[in-house]
Amino acid sequence: GATKSAFTVTTAEIGKAITVEATGTGNFEKTAVSAATAKVAAVKINTGVTLGKYVAATADTKANYDGDVQTEGAVGVGDVLKAKLDVENADAADAVTYQWYRTAKNAAQKDYDAAIEGATSETYTVTAADKGAQLYVVVTPKNGVVVKNGVTVKDGKLTSNKSVAVTAAVKVEIQVDGKKAPAAVTLGKTLTAVVTPSTANVTFQWKKGGVAIPGATSATYKPEVKGNYTVEAKLADNEMVFTGVTQAASVKITDQTINAAILKNTKTDGSAKPVAVGDTLNLSVYAKNADGMDVTLSGGYRTEMYINGAKAYSDDASTAIATTAVPQTYKLKGDAADKPARPVKVNDTISFKVIGTGDYEGVELDSNALSVAKLGTLTTNDVDGVVTAGQAGTEAKIRIEGLTEANGLTATIFKVTGTGTTATYTKIGAVTYKDAQNGTVDFVLDSDVSKKDDTYVVSVSKADYDGSVDLPAFTLANLAK
Repeated sequence: GATKSAFTVTTAEIGKAITVEATGTGNFEKTAVSAATAKVAAVKINTGVTLGKYVAATADTKANYDGDVQTEGAVGVGDVLKAKLDVENADAADAVTYQWYRTAKNAAQKDYDAAIEGATSETYTVTAADKGAQLYVVVTPKNGVVVKNGVTVKDGKLTSNKSVAVTAAVKVEIQVDGKKAPAAVTLGKTLTAVVTPSTANVTFQWKKGGVAIPGATSATYKPEVKGNYTVEAKLADNEMVFTGVTQAASVKITDQTINAAILKNTKTDGSAKPVAVGDTLNLSVYAKNADGMDVTLSGGYRTEMYINGAKAYSDDASTAIATTAVPQTYKLKGDAADKPARPVKVNDTISFKVIGTGDYEGVELDSNALSVAKLGTLTTNDVDGVVTAGQAGTEAKIRIEGLTEANGLTATIFKVTGTGTTATYTKIGAVTYKDAQNGTVDFVLDSDVSKKDDTYVVSVSKADYDGSVDLPAFTLANLAK
């Protein structure tokens, strides 16, 4: 069946080398055989399988596959569980098969295990049928996959830990524009009550200041006056699956609002300039005054930096970055203390979340995002004492020293004709550390046209950095014949 131009390697090929045979048709009825690949590496399972709750990534956090499944009430209908397995030289899903089970009680209140029909993936979404049961997953290595010594295997299978009994509590959240509402919401916005699990049969009642609003019994409500609003989600009388009779969520509606946050990077003349590491960006925050006019706020808010849509923290991950200066490095929530900080890269996006304080308490607003175009500006301090250039002895060569992979510098060679303001610079070549041996490269000149007293300048630059630095000009001495 392996007769197409692409072939997916499976565990059946472990330890084997692979070739491909191509046979022409018509006027090309010949067969060619490729060189063999290296042998397919052995696949090894290094750990037992553990069960965790999957929590999707948010702007503040990375996706987490290790959510708690052991604490009472930790697993509910609608949660996603994931089998975690350390597999060497393959993705777990390619090395094993999965079967999820529930441990429930029979009429005699004795535990029994039952395979969950169709639950054969790496993840499993908890359903109402799991209410009161414990869940676990059994993993079977595919043929050819080796299990490391010390890993518990029974009848050729690995079994995960069990979750606590599944609860069926209902949760309710107020959302605005498809996202969880901040503590304060601008007057005029529509509030939406979102229930988890979505299959729960509930009724709604919106309240203002703790008093029920007549007729406000749908999942959405648009307040007409400011104040404190609550929605209650109550299980319908015929709801037999879920628990937690009434759940509530609250939000403040305010007319004190921050309506715009504009991020710019400008030159002294006000024109835009590319964003570079180290730049201090201009963040302007606006609110409406009593006349409905935009006014610039000088206070009443704080800021948090977001890089590529995730909240950025200091290198020790202790505090969120509040300054508007573009950092060289940063961490994200959940990064281990001993993990190196992440470098800011070209094309990373920088934005800010504006969080109201005082009169604007609870108001949140995202600024626009700017893209990093440069990692900084190259200066003489980056080059002096690092790179040197001059004639190589009496040969028609320019010797450039100090080009290393670590500094990433590029040297461009120019021939100089004339002097002063009338001088012209003709580029004759460029070299990088890839051309060098132990940091040194000899750039060979055209010996037929090069002559004594020719003047050259080497200009040093760096990818993703602004600017360049010219090394001192030099002239060729007597050339060896």
